[in-house]
Amino acid sequence: MLQQAQRSAIGRKSILVLSEDPAWRRLLVNLLESPRRSVGEAASSVEALAALDARGPCSLILSDIELRDRSGLETLREIKRLHPEVPVVFLSENTDIDLYLTVMDEGAFDYLPTPVQLADLLRVIGRALAVPARQPEYSVV
Repeated sequence: MLQQAQRSAIGRKSILVLSEDPAWRRLLVNLLESPRRSVGEAASSVEALAALDARGPCSLILSDIELRDRSGLETLREIKRLHPEVPVVFLSENTDIDLYLTVMDEGAFDYLPTPVQLADLLRVIGRALAVPARQPEYSVV
């Protein structure tokens, strides 16, 4: 029989916040944590990929585009290689249209310029979490 905590965790969405800025990570975690959502944090792409490896895919990743250890684009490619079903939303002060088009072509769910309005962020998060997880594709040989 499932314990009450286990029952309430079923169907709970998980978000991973990837940012080198500890104050920004903490702000997002505090804003987004709820009984229906757990929110984890990572300070680098290496840390984020290790968390995904250890815990399995999450429901959504919110990430800075500019990271010191690996570019956001490289991180996106690695996430999509390992967990193509996980939507990735980038948040960035960089409003370069070429960068926007590149990350969207590479599979980002969205790219929001910062500072971002909370209502806009929550709307995008809601859309990303509402997308059913893509099932792995298997081929029969």
